[in-house]
Amino acid sequence: MTRLPNRLQPAWPLVKAVHRRTTFAMGLVGRRGAPLHGARALPRRASPSAARTAALEPGAVTLHEAGAVDRIRRDMPAGSPPDHWVFEKKRQIDVPARFCLEIDRGMVVGDYGATITPTGTLDYETSEYFGIASWREHPIFLRTRLPKIEQVNGTVVALGTRGGNTNYYHFLLDVLPRFGVFQDTMPGRTADALYVPADTRWQRELIDLAGLGGHTIIETRKHRAIQAEHLVVPCLPNPLEVAPQATIDWLRSRLTPQHVADKPKRIYVSRGSAPNTRRVVQEDA
Repeated sequence: MTRLPNRLQPAWPLVKAVHRRTTFAMGLVGRRGAPLHGARALPRRASPSAARTAALEPGAVTLHEAGAVDRIRRDMPAGSPPDHWVFEKKRQIDVPARFCLEIDRGMVVGDYGATITPTGTLDYETSEYFGIASWREHPIFLRTRLPKIEQVNGTVVALGTRGGNTNYYHFLLDVLPRFGVFQDTMPGRTADALYVPADTRWQRELIDLAGLGGHTIIETRKHRAIQAEHLVVPCLPNPLEVAPQATIDWLRSRLTPQHVADKPKRIYVSRGSAPNTRRVVQEDA
């Protein structure tokens, strides 16, 4: 929404509805034409969960699980208006146990990190996207075929996901902690390469600060498809933007404060008055 000019932001619900319907319609056509594109065909079906994906293709897909359900129970924050429905909706949530999908000859596509198995199944649980009702509205179906497929040897861990290529919050909470999920669910395994957004200086700096800079980096691209000898896809570590404790703990363990003895405990970072961004109305106060 914030990419729309201010004057067009009230039209966001209409714009999103058109986007979803267009994706749905184009997907119907694209999946029917899949046999014409061979290895670059769009996924012809989808699985609603990683467990189901592993059950569909036991010879190529392995599910690695770790930990337990994280039961988030939070008090309602004070604010005006009181008891806002957004906070109420996310005050009590059970975050599922963390997992990784390991897919032999699996593919990851686009900057939204769509996961596709060798037989053309889209794993929706690790490929979810903002504001859509089903896998049939996934933006991968806005294309007629997959990008040219790049073959990569070894183990590639896919960290890129929706929003993480340009948005600081999603990069910090959704992208980087996926490596922590990989470590928890597949201890002892090493990554030969990471599929991760690294186009900007701040992304590269955070990758280094998190201790991941020593890996081979394959940058996410809108028009990129990677097929790995072994593709490992961690679950999304911040579902519904509720900041689970395991995700926060991993970030705090990696992004440790340095040279802060003479620094204030709190820093306010302003979004300023730039167009097309969220602003704080009472910022002076």
